[in-house]
Amino acid sequence: MKKLLLFILATIILIGCNKKVTLKGRVLNPVTNQGIEGFTIAVSADTWELPGGAKPVGETTSDTNGDFVLEFKKSGYDFSVYKEGYYNIGWYQNGEILPGQLPVKDKGKTMHADFYAVPYGELKLDINNVNCQGVTDTIWFRNKWLGYTGFESSYSTPRTGCYSYTSASPF
Repeated sequence: MKKLLLFILATIILIGCNKKVTLKGRVLNPVTNQGIEGFTIAVSADTWELPGGAKPVGETTSDTNGDFVLEFKKSGYDFSVYKEGYYNIGWYQNGEILPGQLPVKDKGKTMHADFYAVPYGELKLDINNVNCQGVTDTIWFRNKWLGYTGFESSYSTPRTGCYSYTSASPF
């Protein structure tokens, strides 16, 4: 009788520990509110093994509307969401953008979280000194921006003569 009771108890514990987590959501552009197709959503479990210390446990891709469903079993996880040409903003859940990783609280239940991303842009400059008065004419450029660190940065540079400049750079 004791063996039967222990067997039943062990079975219940093993079944309870093996519940899957289901993450449903949508990858979208928060500016246009349109879904983005082709994003890879992957989850990996932390391990002490080399190389990298992480083992993949699930992966899916967003569909034409940006929707995805990801199921996984293991805890101690990290999510990675990526598609070339896009800047990741982060997870959006319960009305706020979450800093860092998405928390998984309830095993065996379905969670909902969206992921925000925007396409990279391109800055094109075409600068010409149209009223050039000769080699002694000077044009000044002043660049000013707010960097990732939150500190403002700027620089000024002079160009002399009949100056022309064209540039295209992604950002």
